[in-house]
Formats: sequence, C-alpha cells, structure tokens
Amino acid sequence: EFIVGDKDGVAFCKSENVGALRLTEKFFENEIVSDEELKATIDFINQTIQGTIDIVKSRNVKKLVGIGGTVTSVSAINQKLEVYSMEKVHNSKICKKELDEILQMLKNMTDKKRLKGLQPKRADIITAGVVILDIIMEKLEINEIIVSEYDNLEGLMCQIAKKMS
Repeated sequence: EFIVGDKDGVAFCKSENVGALRLTEKFFENEIVSDEELKATIDFINQTIQGTIDIVKSRNVKKLVGIGGTVTSVSAINQKLEVYSMEKVHNSKICKKELDEILQMLKNMTDKKRLKGLQPKRADIITAGVVILDIIMEKLEINEIIVSEYDNLEGLMCQIAKKMS
C-alpha cells in the first residue's frame, strides 16, 4: 500500500500487487537467495511499482512511515530484541544502510527462525519483504523510515471519528 497524506488527509492511495508472501512464492526456491532470484525479484518489483513511485515522488514526499509485519520485524531485528516489544518498535527508525546490511545477512541465512527479533512465522517471507522495502526507499531517495505499530485500520477509525465530530 502506498498512501500519501498530510494533516489535511489522504492525497493519494494505491495498492500494488507486490507482497512478501507473493514474491517469496514466485521467486525464492530456497532459504539462500541466489543472485539470479534476487535480480528477477528486483526487476519485477521495479516494473510493478514504477508508476506509483513516480506519482509519490511528484508529491515531494519527505517522510516515510512504514506499517506492517516487514518493517516492524526489521526494526526488531535491527534492535536485536530478544522479546518483541511494541514500545521499542513503535516510532523507531531504520536507515537505508541498516536495511542494506540486514538484506545481505538474510539472503545468505539458512535458519532465519533463530534470528533475534524475528517472529518465526515471518521467517520464510522476511527476505522478500526487505527487498521490497529496500527498493521503495532507494527509488524514493529517502534514507530513513519511521516504524509505526499502528496500521490502516486505526487510520480508518480516526478518519471516520473525525467525520462524525
């Protein structure tokens, strides 16, 4: 999901057909990701989201906020959390360099379920999720992402409550 907005509300919203599970099933055959698999994944993501990236860039976005399993997992991995902590993850920041380092580690790792900070149920799809996030940050030329534990549902509830008052 790409959502662009400010204090006045949502200015642009588009859902793209790329996700960690879909890309894992489509491109990654083994735990260790080959250079060919990675290149094919990157090419697919680039082709799929380029139009949306162009629109987002044209709106002069300065701040990137990430929600969902991939970005919260990356924050927990980055902080090497023994036990997941919503308080430590929410409002944390991940810079592009840290994300690149995590991607390099993940693509060569065989037992991701043992990785500190990563929930075992996300282990199979985390690499594809990190590739997606990495490409988005690179294409938008934004070096840092703020992690939110809140998601679209809370945003929708706030929007509805605002209209009711």
